[in-house]
Amino acid sequence: MIKDLKIMDRWKKQANRRLFYNEERARMTRKDWLVMLAVTVIYAAVAFLNLGAHDIPETYYAMENENDEIIAAFSDTEDIEFIKYYTSLGTGKISFYYSSDGEGYTLLTAETTETDENGEAVTTTNPVVIDHEATDMYEWQFIPVSFEAKYVSIRVDEPGLYMLEMAFCDSGGNPVEVVSAENINPDAERGNASDYMFDEQQYVPLRTYYMTEMYFDEVYHARTAYEMINHLPVYEITHPPLGKTILGIGIR
Repeated sequence: MIKDLKIMDRWKKQANRRLFYNEERARMTRKDWLVMLAVTVIYAAVAFLNLGAHDIPETYYAMENENDEIIAAFSDTEDIEFIKYYTSLGTGKISFYYSSDGEGYTLLTAETTETDENGEAVTTTNPVVIDHEATDMYEWQFIPVSFEAKYVSIRVDEPGLYMLEMAFCDSGGNPVEVVSAENINPDAERGNASDYMFDEQQYVPLRTYYMTEMYFDEVYHARTAYEMINHLPVYEITHPPLGKTILGIGIR
């Protein structure tokens, strides 16, 4: 016990000397600086290389009118297995209809199977609807479907979504070429080109991954910086705006 107290007293005196006497304070040696520099360089390489993709869809179609209906046409009848889309700001709801001749359109539906309270599988058929939330911006969304068509009607049920890119894909996940996309709403806004939804198909990925999506604090701070430079209502208000203002410089 006495020995332990003596050791503790010695440690206390050593700590006091390091804290209050300059000659006893620890100093960085050349080796310390080299180690710190090496760790910084290694971390920077890991953190900043492959941080994200440089090539993502940039042009968009603003779904601002509830009665907008965009007819996307293929060169021939195609089997569609996936709908993929990538959005910017906003929320909205979209439904789909398809046709082989451009005259009669059928509501696109999909079957879902769930287990009821008795443990039995119950299959129901529901419309395929994109009910997009703002938290999913800048993130590729894949919707499995199964239909055959030459024409697809994209109907805006609830406006407000900025659609950067949309693709109708085959069983291999590859986009089927859209030869035309026309908004048939007679009151459609001029200068808001619906074919912007299909003009950057080279960026449609086979799979979703972090390189083309927002993650961690990008969901909050990068998004808010984008909203600030576009004079939109900001999403994240719990942190001071200086950092987001600096981010906005890079976004510009």
